[in-house]
Amino acid sequence: MDVDAQSSLNSRERSLLNDPSVSYWLKEQLEVLQKRDPLDALRDAETLVEVLREKTTSKLQGSRSIIDVES
Repeated sequence: MDVDAQSSLNSRERSLLNDPSVSYWLKEQLEVLQKRDPLDALRDAETLVEVLREKTTSKLQGSRSIIDVES
């Protein structure tokens, strides 16, 4: 990664860390990322996104089932 890209990344992280609307959980993860291999962290984040999508889809389908039963 070139110096400009690294600087931009650091600026983005700083911006998120200073943003009061960003969750404490996300801020904590950004801090933890400083000590992790970026590729490993990316793989973990992608897995987390997959799990959250599956969970969300399941909950939405469950909600639709309840709506269908009540209709």
